[in-house]
Amino acid sequence: MSSSARSRDLGEARRAFAFSEGGEQEVARQLSHAAHSIISAEPKGALASAGWTESGHNEELTHRSASLMLRGGLEGMMLSMSLLSLANGAGWPTSFTLSFSLAVVVTWATFSACREALDTITYRTHYNRERSREAWELANFPEGEVAEMVQLYSKKGLTEAAAKQVVETMATSTDFFVDVMMSEELQMAPPSEISEWQAASRVGGGVLVCGGTLPLCFALFSLSRPGPAAFSLLLGVALAGLAYLGALRASITHQDKRRLALQTAALVLPCTLLPHLAGGHLASLAL
Repeated sequence: MSSSARSRDLGEARRAFAFSEGGEQEVARQLSHAAHSIISAEPKGALASAGWTESGHNEELTHRSASLMLRGGLEGMMLSMSLLSLANGAGWPTSFTLSFSLAVVVTWATFSACREALDTITYRTHYNRERSREAWELANFPEGEVAEMVQLYSKKGLTEAAAKQVVETMATSTDFFVDVMMSEELQMAPPSEISEWQAASRVGGGVLVCGGTLPLCFALFSLSRPGPAAFSLLLGVALAGLAYLGALRASITHQDKRRLALQTAALVLPCTLLPHLAGGHLASLAL
C-alpha cells in the first residue's frame, strides 16, 4: 500500500453540510470534495492500516468527560435554583436557606455520583455479556447469525443477494462481525473507556460545583442588597450560568451556540416559577 493515505477534515465536512442545509448545494459539494481530498504522507491511528485517517472521528467519545461534567453542572444548577426559589417563595431566613440548599446539593451530588457509577457498571456488564453471547452464537451457529444479519440488511433496503455478500464478507473477521452485530442487531454502542469512578467524580463534581455556586452567590448578594434585589441578582447569575453551560455543550455537539445557550437558559423558568409557587403554598400551610 502507498505510504500516503486518504484523510478527511471532519471540521470542513461539517462546514460543507452546514452550507447544504442553507441551500448552497454547489458550495457544499466543493467543500465536501476538498474535505475528503486531503493526502497525508504519514498515516496514523487505528485506521491507518486501511489507508484511511480521519481527525476527530471519535470526537464525541473524546469529550465524554466534558459531557459528564456539563450534565452534572446543569443538574446542579437547576436543583440549586429550584431550592432557592422554593425558599424565597416560602420566605425562609437567609441563613436557613443557605444551610438547607447546600445540604441538599451535597446530598444530591453524592447520589448523582453513585447513580452514574452504577449506570456505568451496569451498562458495561450488560454489553460484555451480550457480546460474549453473540460471539458464542457465532462460533456455534454461524449460519443462523449470518441469516439474521442478511434479513436485517434486507429490511433496510439491500437486495438479499447484496446483503448476503456483505454479511458473509464481514463474517470472515469474527471480532469485527461481532461488533457489527452488537451495533446493528442489538443497537448497543461500546461502553465508554471512562471508568465508573471517573464518571462518578465528573457528574458529582459538576453537581457540587455548579449547584454550590448559586447559594454562595445568594449569600454575597444578601449581604449587600438584602431582600428581593438579592434574588433578582441571583436570577441573573443563574441565567448567565445556564447559558454558558449551553454554549459549552454546543461546542461539543456542534450546534449553534447562541440557540442552545438560549434554550438552556430558558430552563430557569420552570426552576423558578414552580418552586416559588410551591414555597408560597408551604408558607400558607405553616400559618
